[in-house]
Amino acid sequence: GNIGTFIITNIRLVWYADVNHQFNVSIPYLTIGNITIRTSKFGPTLVILSTEVSGGYVLGFRVNPLQQLHITHKEISILRSEFEKFPIFGVEYTFEHEVFSNA
Repeated sequence: GNIGTFIITNIRLVWYADVNHQFNVSIPYLTIGNITIRTSKFGPTLVILSTEVSGGYVLGFRVNPLQQLHITHKEISILRSEFEKFPIFGVEYTFEHEVFSNA
């Protein structure tokens, strides 16, 4: 595997290789089907399954130390759950009747 930087935001996950930033992946929460921790040949690994519609990819990320792996898994799970409840699509709107009631 490649050593890289993993970034967690409120709308997506981003990973890029430290030696070559052109080797990267951006995973919107909208395209994540499942997030688990599995045992792999590299040890415990954060595994992200993308939805079939988005390619059905299986992506594995080793996070050290082990305690940080569990913290990262929990953080991503919470952020993804919140995103599913209140998705952010980059557009905000206000209904006409709300404008008048707030004035």
